[in-house]
Amino acid sequence: MRTENDVRDALTTLERHAPDPDAVLRAVRERSAPRRRTRWWASGLATAGAVGAAAAVFVATAAPAGPAPGVFRMPDGAAGSATGTGPGRNVLLTAATTAAHASPVSGKYWRTSTVTGNFRRVGSGDDTYLIVQRTRDEMRTSRSTGQMTGYHQSLGTQLGSARDRAAWRHDGSPTSWEIGLATEISSPDGYFDEADGPVGTTPGKRTADFGGDSTPGKPYMIGARELSPEQLRDLPADPAQLRKLILSAYDAKAGDGPVDAYLFSHTPDVLAMPVPPAVRSALYKMLADLDGVHAQGRVTDVAGRKGLAISLNTHYQQCADRGADQTSTLRPCTVQQRLVIDPETTRPLSRELRYVDPPAGEPWHSPGGLFSYAIYQD
Repeated sequence: MRTENDVRDALTTLERHAPDPDAVLRAVRERSAPRRRTRWWASGLATAGAVGAAAAVFVATAAPAGPAPGVFRMPDGAAGSATGTGPGRNVLLTAATTAAHASPVSGKYWRTSTVTGNFRRVGSGDDTYLIVQRTRDEMRTSRSTGQMTGYHQSLGTQLGSARDRAAWRHDGSPTSWEIGLATEISSPDGYFDEADGPVGTTPGKRTADFGGDSTPGKPYMIGARELSPEQLRDLPADPAQLRKLILSAYDAKAGDGPVDAYLFSHTPDVLAMPVPPAVRSALYKMLADLDGVHAQGRVTDVAGRKGLAISLNTHYQQCADRGADQTSTLRPCTVQQRLVIDPETTRPLSRELRYVDPPAGEPWHSPGGLFSYAIYQD
């Protein structure tokens, strides 16, 4: 007699060997019926993401009685290096030169999508385990008026790794958790914004948002400034001025961390905006002047795409280790921020946050130490 676990194991095997993961995803979405701010944040929210490439990151499975979550799989070659291959300055200056010769953005609308993933600890007692909560945000912005329409959708969850499956079963094989929805990529020290939960294994409904709390006509935010499309096009192509603009929202007393780590964290969101080529070039020159930036060489990102990567390792005294009971314990940790860029277009492909040293006393067994990521597409 087949047990429920036998059925789930069969589904997992099917998922692993399915010849067309995209077809599995489409089938799940067709059968599933079951807030965050939708503005262009350069202070936490990644404003673009690869929807099509997201299938390389997750494969969902479903059963009539409720879906068993799949398991997160890191693409081959995506684990990365804890130290890098050497200084990243030359890589960034080369990207600056390439960006300066790119064609300006054209068209009536700027359409984007971002897929974010956050590893979360859930369960109880000895049966704590990691899940990966995934969301997608899409935005369509008029280049002339700045009017924006946004869409948000929960993409469901996966188990963090194969070893988490047993603990999930011991926890009763739940299909939802009352932990609050992570609404964006985490900050490097482990904090993220939350919306009301619960977090479920199945994708949620796609919901619309027409600008959130942004000023009408000014959907782009860099540092403390809200900008219209025209103001975005008029940004100074000067590394020092762009640095000052991004740091206009920086607050060391509020725990924003070291300045260089803050700039490395927030600049990718500006790179993902429809800024002029000269501005993108200046942003790369600004990053080239940061201390401790390393080259990672040609890598595979979390979506399975090839690109050039740069990274920055930072030690934080107070990292948010979010326990399974959803209380935050502050402990030191060392985090690697990795930015993967397309060497031909110089646009960002992904942002990835990994623990080099996780919060003390809390082992982190996700692939490559990954705990948060954003996948970009424009």
